Amino acid sequence: MKKLLFLILTLKIFSYEVSEDIYRQLEETKLLLKENRITKAQQSLNYMLEWFSQEMNPLELDLVKYFQGEIFYLKEQFGLAINNFNIIIKNNNIDQDLLRKVKLKLIKLYLATNKNRMALKVLAQFKEKNRELLAMEFLAYKNSKQYKKAFKTIEKLLNSQILTWRNYLLLAERLNIKEIKIDKLFSLLNKDNWKNFYNLFKNFNWKFIAAKIVDYSFNKNFNVSIKILKETIEEYISRYEENLAMRLLEKIIAQKKINDDYFLIKLAEIYINVGEFQDAFKLTKKISKKHICKKYQLQFELFKLSELFIQAEIIREKAQKYKCSFANVN
Repeated sequence: MKKLLFLILTLKIFSYEVSEDIYRQLEETKLLLKENRITKAQQSLNYMLEWFSQEMNPLELDLVKYFQGEIFYLKEQFGLAINNFNIIIKNNNIDQDLLRKVKLKLIKLYLATNKNRMALKVLAQFKEKNRELLAMEFLAYKNSKQYKKAFKTIEKLLNSQILTWRNYLLLAERLNIKEIKIDKLFSLLNKDNWKNFYNLFKNFNWKFIAAKIVDYSFNKNFNVSIKILKETIEEYISRYEENLAMRLLEKIIAQKKINDDYFLIKLAEIYINVGEFQDAFKLTKKISKKHICKKYQLQFELFKLSELFIQAEIIREKAQKYKCSFANVN
C-alpha cells in the first residue's frame, strides 16, 4: 500500500473551527484509508458533502479535498489528485505542517507524471531544502535535462550511497567536467565499502582518485589486495606522482606483511631517480634470487651513477652466470 500522509486533526485551526460532526466524519475517513478501504472512505466523504456541504467553512472543505486527493492518489488518478492538492495550496487554509506535506506529495506526483518543471515550481516555495527536497530537486533537473543544475544539486547530496556518487559521475561525464569535489569522499570510506568506491571511480576512468582511495584504505588497514596496490603504484608513476608512490611504497615495505619484490624494485627505482642512492642500494640487497637480474641491473646502475666504475664491472661479471642483460642499463 502506498504511504499515506495522515493528518492530525484539531478542533480549531487558524481562524476556522472544525465542527464536531465533521471532525468525527474525517476521523472515520482517516481510519478507513489507513485500512485501505478506499470505497468506504469515498462513501464517507460523499456523505459529508451531501449532508454538510452548505454548512462547511473553507477549512473543512479543504480538509475534505485533502482526503479526496489521497483517494485519487491511491486509485492512481494522479491528475485529479494534483488538482485537489493545488487548490488546497492556493487556498492556504490548513496549518503549515500539513501544507508542507501536501506540497511534498504534489512534488512527488509531478515527478511521477514527468511534469518536472511544475515540480521545480513547487520546490522553489521551500526556502530551506533538506535531503528529501534536494533529492527531488535533483530528479526534476535531471529529468528535464537541466544537467548543470542537476550536477550542482547532487553535489549537496553526496554521502555513503554508491548510487548517489554514480549519478554524480554520470553527470560529470555528460558535462565533460574535469574536476570533481571529493573532499567528503574519504571520510565516508570504511572496510566494507572502499572497494565499491574504488571500482566505481576506476570504471568511470577517474583512475587517480581510485588510486587515492586505495592509498587511504591501505593506511586505514583495510584489506587491500597486492594486485590493487600494484595498480595504484603504476597509476602514481604514470602521472609522475613519484612522491605519492614513494610514500605508499615505504608504508607497504615497512609493514613487512607483503613479500613481493615488485615493491622493493619500484621503490629502489624511485630512490635512484631522486638521488637517494644509499637507500636504493639497501633495498636491492633485499631483492630475492627470483629477480636476481633486476637486482644486479639496479646495483650496476647505482655504481655507475656514483662513478664507482670498478664495482659496477664486478657486478656485471657476477651477473654473467645468470645471463643477465645490461643493454638498457646506463
